[in-house]
Amino acid sequence: MKIAFEKNVGLLIKMKRVEVSSKIINQYKLRTGVKTFIGGNPATLERKDVYGIWNKMYEITPKVDGVRYLCVLDSLDGNLKKKNLKTPYFIDRGGVQNYIRVFQPQHTNGNTPLPRVFPTCILDGELVKEKVKGQKRTRQIYWIFDILSFNGQMVTHLSFNQRQAIINDEIKKWCSADNNPDTWFFILPKPYYNPSNFASARDPYSSIGLKFAEYCDKLNLSKPVLDGLIINDTIRPYVSGVWKRCDNVQYKWKPQDQQTIDVNLLKDDMPGGRNNQALSFELTHPKKKKEVIFAFEKPEGLPKLKERPKNKKTVVKGGGFKEEPLVAELLITDINTKTKKISTKFVRFRDDKQANAYRTMLSVINGYLYPVDLKKLFSREPEKVIPYFTRRQLLRIKHFSDVFNSQTTKGINSMCKPSSAKTKIVIKFPGKKNMFDCVKERGFPKAVIRELKNEEGEFILLAGDKLVVPKYNGGKLAWAPVNKSRHLEIDTDYLYNTPVIITPMVLVNKASSPLSKRGVVEKTIFRVTGYTNIIFENAENGTNTSFYLETFPGEDPRELIRIVRMILHL
Repeated sequence: MKIAFEKNVGLLIKMKRVEVSSKIINQYKLRTGVKTFIGGNPATLERKDVYGIWNKMYEITPKVDGVRYLCVLDSLDGNLKKKNLKTPYFIDRGGVQNYIRVFQPQHTNGNTPLPRVFPTCILDGELVKEKVKGQKRTRQIYWIFDILSFNGQMVTHLSFNQRQAIINDEIKKWCSADNNPDTWFFILPKPYYNPSNFASARDPYSSIGLKFAEYCDKLNLSKPVLDGLIINDTIRPYVSGVWKRCDNVQYKWKPQDQQTIDVNLLKDDMPGGRNNQALSFELTHPKKKKEVIFAFEKPEGLPKLKERPKNKKTVVKGGGFKEEPLVAELLITDINTKTKKISTKFVRFRDDKQANAYRTMLSVINGYLYPVDLKKLFSREPEKVIPYFTRRQLLRIKHFSDVFNSQTTKGINSMCKPSSAKTKIVIKFPGKKNMFDCVKERGFPKAVIRELKNEEGEFILLAGDKLVVPKYNGGKLAWAPVNKSRHLEIDTDYLYNTPVIITPMVLVNKASSPLSKRGVVEKTIFRVTGYTNIIFENAENGTNTSFYLETFPGEDPRELIRIVRMILHL
């Protein structure tokens, strides 16, 4: 059964705020565990970021000029087995204070999308207004570019490739472009492309746009208005929030003449940050190589006061309301190194977003000043991207094969072989700083436990440490190194400021272990694969914190090496 499409009898379509939305938000919280917007925000691709994706597995998709929403298609009674029709509801980033809001597309005749047979899911995408070919009317397309939940289960811990497989195998069959000229709203998956297919193109961006236009034409859609590209790492899990704290998994690339920022519009019509202060940036002068303060000029093309939307009002602690500044999207038109001024042009007001963070704006400005050439990025040839790399990054490329050479991989292969004994492999990085937040933001399944180690053995503490449960059957058992000859140390200190120490362990009859001291330790365990965990000890309170990898026999050695490399690059 295909989607039931709505009929269009007017010209304009708008988003209607759903005031009675408690059931939708409750279902959203039931699936996600939170009442905040969990969608990730791609970072602007800067030259310093090229190393993070160059020569890696990634795919690209056109960035359409629309509004970002999560789409909730769920049985509001929570019954997964009930094959009832599902009405699409849209959740935005909430604007002020990140409170999520629920919307529905609404036609000028008052109609909203009809319920439809569709899998229970939470989708990530953009809602785009499209002018219908040969007609004086518009319709809306929700372009799906990711999935967060399917059949009631979160899938954010899966790799990008695995999540796309769910869209292609389980979601796509319920989506179709209706050739009916009266259709005004439908849902479609957005295609992804291999960047190597465009490496030889004279203008890769135009070629990608043409490819996407052909895709749209086959669906009887108008030529899309593009707003750059989205670049996705194909092997990483979904990361919620701002992808900027560690190595990013998703980037957005825009042509130099399409770089935009979202600002608070102050009372004097000057651009302001989230703190409602006038914006200025400390940038390096390209010739004098010194730091210079750049300030914004008043944006061009601002609408008159009577043509602007009303300011949002938020509740003030103690009662009453305060008026929030309007959020305006501005196009950067010039950065003048002589006058030290940043010129912008008004694009539109954004009631779906907050003003960009300072760091985000700085990233966009750097993207304008020092754009990344797609031909060089897509080529995967070192000599073409050398200007984008630091000296340390160049060293890592040169010695890439030295780190995990044939001898090292042979040793790891032998350790990963299944054994009749109770064994595991522990991998430590003595010089690596705690990366708890960097691992946490990747969305791996997590558990927090408290353990006690004393002369009697190892125990798990439950019920506020009142219940003490033996960790192993058999009494005084603990992990200990197999023997020194099996110990493997990989020299990566010259590249990553830390070696990699791999130690095979076996469960023996003794109550001490070199991995941790006696006493109580709190372990935060991230399950990366079915066989490998990343364990942080005392990570939350910050005292005597340490971390290591724990791998059990059966792990694919190639997968283990990939995880080690991920840790080294953090």
